[in-house]
Amino acid sequence: MHKELEIGFKENTLVEESNSYFSTIGFLNNFISFDEASKCTNGTIFDIVGILVNVKPSMGKGSKKRREIVLINEMVDRKTVTLLNDFSEIDDQVLQKLIDEKPVVAACDVRKTSYRGSFSIYTTYVSSIMINPKFEKAIIALQKWHGYKKAKNIDISLLPSIQLKNAREVKIEDIKDDSFDNNEDTYFKFNARIKDIMNKDEPWYSSCKKCYKKVDVISNNLFCFVNCYYI
Repeated sequence: MHKELEIGFKENTLVEESNSYFSTIGFLNNFISFDEASKCTNGTIFDIVGILVNVKPSMGKGSKKRREIVLINEMVDRKTVTLLNDFSEIDDQVLQKLIDEKPVVAACDVRKTSYRGSFSIYTTYVSSIMINPKFEKAIIALQKWHGYKKAKNIDISLLPSIQLKNAREVKIEDIKDDSFDNNEDTYFKFNARIKDIMNKDEPWYSSCKKCYKKVDVISNNLFCFVNCYYI
């Protein structure tokens, strides 16, 4: 079946229970790793699975409402999945309980988009989100890995990501240099000592109504120079 289509049941549809045994291993072909997803072309629709470690507050209103969740796999690779429209309206208390339990989450029929070398994952109108799905990859790989870490009192949400492990070590002066290569999003790491905290009494900022990035205040007007130049 085409990934953009879904099955619809009508009044004359007949559904019968089958006594035949079948394996779900064949369904695993639809699920790909985070690394495989990163190599897909823009707009590709696929299925991924990971352990839920973070849920961010919902943003926007109406048809632009969205919420981001963070999944982690057994390679300690983290990926953000943006839940759009109805998927973003899950009750906050339910989400907090889910974070505490760190369940396996399968995101099916999600779409990839790329920006500046890094990719993002969004739900589509045919997407489905499953909590603790009963298929082999979730049970054998992710749940076993999570159980092993939990038995050793290791919080998987605090593990250093694969991006941080592979990050190139640099000096702060290198990053501040205008000639520093920043054509695409890249991970770097450096050692430093915190000397002061800006806005420590007011840890928030004014954001753009369109992209939610920090805005600059010029002559009592707000300007977004990061993404969309929105006033």
